[in-house]
Amino acid sequence: MKFFQLENILNSILEFFEQQDSPILMALYAGLFTWILTACGAALVFFFKSTNRKFLDMALGFTAGVMIAASFWSLIAPAISAVEIQNELGQSSMPSFLPPAIGFFMGAIFMFALDKAIPHLHIFGKLKDAEGPKTDLKKTEFESNNIAKSLNQCGINVNFSPVLDLDICKDNIISQKDRAISSDSKVVFEHAQTSIKCHLDHDIIAVGKHFPGQGSSQGDTHQDWVDVSDTWSDLELRPYNKLIQANNISAIMTSHLYNKHLDKKYPATLSKKIINDLLRREMNFKGVVISDDPQMEAISSRYKLERIIELMICAGVDIFCFGNNLVYDPDIVKKIHHSVLHLLKNKKIDVSMLEKSNERIMKLKSKIGLL
Repeated sequence: MKFFQLENILNSILEFFEQQDSPILMALYAGLFTWILTACGAALVFFFKSTNRKFLDMALGFTAGVMIAASFWSLIAPAISAVEIQNELGQSSMPSFLPPAIGFFMGAIFMFALDKAIPHLHIFGKLKDAEGPKTDLKKTEFESNNIAKSLNQCGINVNFSPVLDLDICKDNIISQKDRAISSDSKVVFEHAQTSIKCHLDHDIIAVGKHFPGQGSSQGDTHQDWVDVSDTWSDLELRPYNKLIQANNISAIMTSHLYNKHLDKKYPATLSKKIINDLLRREMNFKGVVISDDPQMEAISSRYKLERIIELMICAGVDIFCFGNNLVYDPDIVKKIHHSVLHLLKNKKIDVSMLEKSNERIMKLKSKIGLL
């Protein structure tokens, strides 16, 4: 019974369309029909909370099957039939498959050329795996200008970007999160330089990170102590060196990585040898040094708060970046303030250290018109 009802409905729909004389209305109905089907297919996303790779692969396979079937029955087969009719009428003597085959291969060559000529990224692919010609700096310039403009409109004047870590380790959290620009230090420098300039044009300070380079690490400093002594090389310093030499960078954020070849005792954020001796003296960086979040496990699990503050100040850190979200402490600002006063009172730090940091911070503020 239900089958006959469905058949009657379909017959009614066919009769309705057969009675239409206007090609415009017919095109409208056909367009609405395909739109409804497309919308129904797209609406499947509402039934998934996350991307299901198996379902997506199945959907892509189904789509490919539909497109292949449509290509043959709606395009190739009619083309072959048209050639056969021309042959019967004596208008052509070519094999019926030849013209459609020529068109088919021309289309394949055209798509191949587009694939090589247009930069593109495959689904689930990482930015570094993008295919096609390498893009110039226009996209970086465009996106950086948009970001900086939005930050300025929101009253924000600092952006902890760009990431200067080289993309040289597949197991690295920077690489896994697709945060690195490139494994080529020259490419990193060029894009970072462009981004920093665009930010500064909108009175935004761009902060390069994570000094002295986190691209070779195989761990996550958010969660644990990470030692890069066997993987790090001075190649990771090149983006910083180039930006400093070109006088393009005014603020740098440190990493919490440990490297016994740079400092046998302390990780970078707490290391006077890495920040004061390497970054400031050897590399001649005159700008502001900002710590990564000291509440990360790499540091907080090994040192008490006051000791962290002491080591950062002695190392040459100018600004402490306490995110206060990994482990929330409503009194964190009071504790930091109390620690600084206690360290001054016990002469573990000197007021001249704070004055130098203040001088660098004031100079940075004047650069974007805050003074």
